Amino acid sequence: MICYESLFADLARQQCLNGATYLVNASNDAWYKTWSACEQLLDMTVLRAVENRRWLLRAVNHGISAAVDPCGRIVQSIGLEREGYFVQTIRLSDQTTFYAEHGPLLGWLWAIFGLGAALTIRLRPANGAKP
Repeated sequence: MICYESLFADLARQQCLNGATYLVNASNDAWYKTWSACEQLLDMTVLRAVENRRWLLRAVNHGISAAVDPCGRIVQSIGLEREGYFVQTIRLSDQTTFYAEHGPLLGWLWAIFGLGAALTIRLRPANGAKP
């Protein structure tokens, strides 16, 4: 994934369905001037690792470079405006997660459930009212 492509879950999902055994995100985050923006981008990238249960390596020239394990733990990182490198041993994985197989299905099911619950509460007669 290049730059902000890591924000789009479906891109990482498709890469894993096509056989990716780990994920890489290379980015130029120099246009983000604040720590919070760079940290937010890293957080979104961590989600891609968790959703697909893959190691994710993030290489950034100005921002936060990191190695993220399949559980979303940041194992190593190099902070904003710091130079350096690290070496990380990773395990390749070809397991498929529920999310990878079904995409946003679970989110849609929860949305339908929430809508149904809201309608049930809204249409229910008030206490003491005749149905």
